[in-house]
Amino acid sequence: MTSRERFVATLRDGTLGCPPRFEREIRDDVVAAWREQGLPAGTDVNTHFGFDPWQIAGPYGSPLIRLFARPDLPHTPRSPGDIPKWEASFTLADRYDDDWDAKVAATRGHDWPLGLHAYRGLFLSFGVHDGQSLQDHVYFLIDYPDAVAAMMERLAEFTIALVEPALKQMDVDYLSLSEPIAGSNAPVVGPHTFARAVLPFYRAMVEMGRRAGLEIFLWESYGQVEVLLPVVLEAGFNCLWLGETGDAGTDYVRLRERYGPEIGLLGGIDARILSGSKREIEAEVRRIAEPLLASGRYIPMLSSRMRPVHSFEGIVARAPSPAIRSGSCLVEKRRARAPTPHGIWT
Repeated sequence: MTSRERFVATLRDGTLGCPPRFEREIRDDVVAAWREQGLPAGTDVNTHFGFDPWQIAGPYGSPLIRLFARPDLPHTPRSPGDIPKWEASFTLADRYDDDWDAKVAATRGHDWPLGLHAYRGLFLSFGVHDGQSLQDHVYFLIDYPDAVAAMMERLAEFTIALVEPALKQMDVDYLSLSEPIAGSNAPVVGPHTFARAVLPFYRAMVEMGRRAGLEIFLWESYGQVEVLLPVVLEAGFNCLWLGETGDAGTDYVRLRERYGPEIGLLGGIDARILSGSKREIEAEVRRIAEPLLASGRYIPMLSSRMRPVHSFEGIVARAPSPAIRSGSCLVEKRRARAPTPHGIWT
């Protein structure tokens, strides 16, 4: 099976087997450090570790769709009087890659997963960039809910006008939205304010994806966001990719027990374990990956990006055994066993 077929089979169909081998983008500074530590010159790091290809179109990927404010907002809106300036930054002109047609053509017939990222989050869409603008935005959300609702409706119209034609041109496998909204302890706003601000927008995005024939809807966030997940799932998302789970105390096994195997999961393995011994790494990977792989709709990944502190020698020396790295091996050991009431195979 291609990585695309394994991705779709795992997250859409819940097929038990070997999921694709993905990892978050390994940054240039990490690769540079690893080359000094023994990674052979000229070696592609993804090929070296056997990671599968994965492409994401949208504001951070290719083909590029510029969904951010243009020009940059001078500050986040503080009163309804600022709304015209905000709206003026979300016009439709000059939003696609300069070589859009060629890059779209290059995706046709792809055998790797292709996603389309359609939203940068409530805070980034309103121009939050530091502590002061964050404070201003939170006050704005609370003080002017009707204005926020109108602005989010306008943002939905803007996004659909750009993304829906792209979905018709590309054979996309999933739609994703990101929501950087939390620290390690809690989200910046509670579920009531969150739902009031984003739920109609989320539903509009999911409906747009369904019109295009999509069945995989991925919500990505970071930190301690568990209190917001009921709102996310109510909107129609069926896959979660949560980062920085270790610092936030979010446990993917517990999430699976709570929401069942109908909700797909990506990630969940605390990157901090890479500083541990090989035995500690293997034990933690088994604790997370075995039950999740066996219950389906799970792609194991680190919960955050590799850092320069994660040395190349240390990763190679501490790499889990082949049985751990192969999801199919773990599943085959457990496939014949009975599920618990929570749907976790034991």
